[in-house]
Amino acid sequence: MNNLVLVGGAGGIGRSLAKRAADDGWDVIVMDLKNSLERHPPEPGIQSKHINLTDEGNVIEAFSFKVEIIIAAFRNTRPNL
Repeated sequence: MNNLVLVGGAGGIGRSLAKRAADDGWDVIVMDLKNSLERHPPEPGIQSKHINLTDEGNVIEAFSFKVEIIIAAFRNTRPNL
């Protein structure tokens, strides 16, 4: 099966994309901050994984599997980035 990763996919547009991709047969993994995943758990059948994009080691560990597509579905809330 093909893996599709949605980084920042716990809420909003990412959540809708995750559901649609899962409905279309993708193995979806939603990656987001721990507190976001706790507030907005993914739909049944969609995997989730904690990721902190500011921690290089965490990012390397999070992507320790084959991925066909990565979609970034988050917004920058820090004005200086």
